[in-house]
Amino acid sequence: MIAAVLYGIGSRLDEQPELLFTLRNVDAAQLINTKVALSVSQTTEKVEDDMLESIFGIDLEDSIKPVKAKSKTKTKQKKSYDFDKITGKQLKEIREKKKMTVLQFATSLNVTSASVYRWETKDGPLNLRVRVKDCLKAFLV
Repeated sequence: MIAAVLYGIGSRLDEQPELLFTLRNVDAAQLINTKVALSVSQTTEKVEDDMLESIFGIDLEDSIKPVKAKSKTKTKQKKSYDFDKITGKQLKEIREKKKMTVLQFATSLNVTSASVYRWETKDGPLNLRVRVKDCLKAFLV
């Protein structure tokens, strides 16, 4: 029931986004015409938290920690697999790295999703057909 109500609200806001201003008792024309002065530090190019609070009218928690950017200098080495001894755990690892569902992965290997599920839960090396091994090899290239 709640999902239906939220869907209805979202659908209505998609059709008439200006309703959001009405719901919040905000004059959209005034908001658009307001000039916002941001003080941006020349060295860090960051907007201070207190400025964000005043610009957007929100309260930020003090415990928020900045997210560090990952270094792009590291080169990822592709993991090689011995497809004659590949395990269910390794197969699942491949699928998850590709961010695929069981059904998507099964379709790409031309097998059923039940087969992929069975393989991923099996202990020890899998006895895969040559056709499936070839699909896996091509999939990882």
